[in-house]
Amino acid sequence: FYSKKMLSVAQSEVVIKELLQRTQTQKVNFELLEKLHFFFGDKLLHALDILDRKKCWCIVAEGTQRRFWQIEGGASNHSIYYLCWKHYCSCTNFENIVAKKGVCCKHQLAVWLFSSLGEDNVITVKDEEYADYLINAEYASVVNEV
Repeated sequence: FYSKKMLSVAQSEVVIKELLQRTQTQKVNFELLEKLHFFFGDKLLHALDILDRKKCWCIVAEGTQRRFWQIEGGASNHSIYYLCWKHYCSCTNFENIVAKKGVCCKHQLAVWLFSSLGEDNVITVKDEEYADYLINAEYASVVNEV
């Protein structure tokens, strides 16, 4: 088992990436969740909550298989929509912390777990419509932040 104190920051990032890669090739089980919680703490719980409340949608272009995720966040009376890819998120946490020194935000973690837990919120669109969905999703996130 891993110890945070025994691993350097660089080593921790390697271990976390290995664990996250395992979520792409095998179903999530208790042991894997336990290891992910060891590194992510409450961020993992927030990511699982996003999935549990069905606040994450994967938009997939039919032919090219391009995809992005739209994640609903914010307070219950004021929703904010974030656009997320495996290596980028439009949330302020990603911009302020993750891009500089972190591994991922809770939205990215939800996206990484999305595949392992079963993608049941997938919207398949024609390739020609993909850009429109992306623009509309970005517009929704900007409008709701104002």
